[in-house]
Amino acid sequence: MEISVLILLLKLLMMHIFIFQCALSSSSSFYSSSKTNNNTDMFASLAIKSKIQLPSNSPILSSWNPSNTSFCNWVGVSCSLLHQRVSALNMSYMNKYGTISPHIGNLSFLRTLNLGSNNFRDPTPEMIGKLHRLRKLNLRDNQLEGSIPSTINGQSLSSLEKLILQYNNLVGTIPSFVFNISTLKVIALSYNGISRGIPNDMCRMFPKLETLYLLVNPLGGHIPTSLCLCRNLKELKLCENGLTGSLPTNIGCFSEIEYLSIPINQLTSTIPISLGNLSKLEFLDLSKNNLSGNISELPDSCFPKLSGIYFRSNQFSGRIPDFISNAAMLTILELSNNSFSGPVPITLGNLRYLNILNIGINQLTNNPTQREPHFLTSLTQCHQLRYLDINNNPLNGSLPESIGNLSNSLENIDLRGTQLQGRLPYQIFNLSGLLKLRLEFNNLSGAIPSNIGNLRKLQQLYLHDNKIKGNLPH
Repeated sequence: MEISVLILLLKLLMMHIFIFQCALSSSSSFYSSSKTNNNTDMFASLAIKSKIQLPSNSPILSSWNPSNTSFCNWVGVSCSLLHQRVSALNMSYMNKYGTISPHIGNLSFLRTLNLGSNNFRDPTPEMIGKLHRLRKLNLRDNQLEGSIPSTINGQSLSSLEKLILQYNNLVGTIPSFVFNISTLKVIALSYNGISRGIPNDMCRMFPKLETLYLLVNPLGGHIPTSLCLCRNLKELKLCENGLTGSLPTNIGCFSEIEYLSIPINQLTSTIPISLGNLSKLEFLDLSKNNLSGNISELPDSCFPKLSGIYFRSNQFSGRIPDFISNAAMLTILELSNNSFSGPVPITLGNLRYLNILNIGINQLTNNPTQREPHFLTSLTQCHQLRYLDINNNPLNGSLPESIGNLSNSLENIDLRGTQLQGRLPYQIFNLSGLLKLRLEFNNLSGAIPSNIGNLRKLQQLYLHDNKIKGNLPH
């Protein structure tokens, strides 16, 4: 009996020894594999460094040295905790010159690649398409040339969320293979040489796209109605793209949009009524186009969150519409250089957060039954007003004494060429924050009030081409 027990114990001992040897062998194999993979990342990083020209005081020169420390501690490098592989490479704003090494594609665990705001040149390497885990690609503000690599596609970069390539020298078209990256939330291609229009099928595969920046590219062509398929779009910037035609009639389809900017193009026709459906809009810029017509048909309370309206340098006509006075969060109103007419609405005084009001170079008038432009009195309720420009409108009235009750923050008043008459009210010189006051090309008369010395911050004063007499008081 004792012999059989002894044999059983020996068998158990042998089994434990075998299991321990297997575990040791497996651990050694894992360590060897992990070390090999880590070396891959280290050698790839050193290859990247070899293509970079750095200032003599750059921290990379001292830190990117395998004899000093682990590559996970190098400047700009972050590693995953589990595998100790490079998961992020952030070398933005380091004043680097050179090219992006194709060995970048060997950093197979990379999730974030940020080389923005440097001086990298030459084409973007195709090997970026090997970074299958990549979520953010930021190469903005460099000197990259050529077209967008075909390896930036939905098959190679199926997890990519941000594609930021603006401020480079890229050419060609917006490639169709980018449209297959259904995970994209941000596309920023601004300030390049991309041409041949906005593709009609661009938004068919972008269910998550929130930001689209294409400004300052010679795109040309029309704005496709199919952009509506990007239903989660929050920011759309199409400034200075050489766009022609009209605004799409279905532009109100962007139910989530907050920032809509399409200035400095050659757009024509009128503003579609559907624009009034954009209830989440906070910023709207349609300036410097050839848009026309009466915009008073938009709903009176369509933009409850709007803080900035830029309609300057178009051909809009008719009265200033009610929806503007009802946009209670408005801080900037830019309607200059159009053909708006009729009395300036006193309801502009409802805009309590207004900072900038520019309605110059229109055909706006004073209420013909009133001697003074009462809308100026209503603006005394805008306590944050800093800039007031009404120049070259036929107001044809006299300045009210209440003008001295305008915001203490007011820095600029431009009332030149507005057919003002009568004396200068001394109250205007109580606006002690003024830096510039323009009243030239009017019919103002009388002497300059003696309290002009209150304007201690004043840098520019224009009173010529009036009927004002006498000298400036000492």
